[in-house]
Amino acid sequence: MTIENSIKGNINANHEILILDNNSNITIDTNSLIAEIKGPYQKTFTPKKETLKGCGYSEIIRDLKEKSQQLGTNIIDIFELKKPNGISNCYKIKAKLYRNIDDKLVDSIKSYNSSKNISKLDKNANFALIHLYRPKCFYGTIVKFDILMDNNAFITKLSNGQKISFKIFDFGVHTFSGINQKNHKKEISIEVKKGQEYYLRCGVDIGRDYGVPQFSLIDNLTGLSEFQKVN
Repeated sequence: MTIENSIKGNINANHEILILDNNSNITIDTNSLIAEIKGPYQKTFTPKKETLKGCGYSEIIRDLKEKSQQLGTNIIDIFELKKPNGISNCYKIKAKLYRNIDDKLVDSIKSYNSSKNISKLDKNANFALIHLYRPKCFYGTIVKFDILMDNNAFITKLSNGQKISFKIFDFGVHTFSGINQKNHKKEISIEVKKGQEYYLRCGVDIGRDYGVPQFSLIDNLTGLSEFQKVN
């Protein structure tokens, strides 16, 4: 799908910032390009540990959205994505920021993103399903952390190379916390909806001397593939 439109338009605080990954075939008019973001999301440009906000996918996307708001853009086009591997838990991203409010373009991106988050649950399911998984990685092998929901409900102790799925019947915003052996804590909040599935990839953040839990909310299409690979 190719969409050409040179209209940049005006962006205000009410405009949704859209994420477009490098697997789509949606083309954006280059006249609406505002900025290109490389390091600090590249390994060679990673800042010192004491200044690193985090290198999980959700954290990087949050930082990109902050930059997008500062520049007045509404589309983040990720043209290069390096996922964590067996050595590092970090995502490395390169992205282009666009200011383009063409309705056809915006609707196409929203439709594409929705197609990646289709739930496989029965349409009459009266619960939501959370999938927590931690792919094996050399970095942080010895680190284990407790997973809690809303700071009081213990879910599991998650070790390297483990996964778990569980149902939620109480819908709304829930906060999931990871607490390691040294009581370092990291949180992520998700709006949980009836009949939906959510994939939370867990890892160890390199931002501290001792591994801090890391969460990344992954789209269902990618999350299912990664979840199935965890033995």
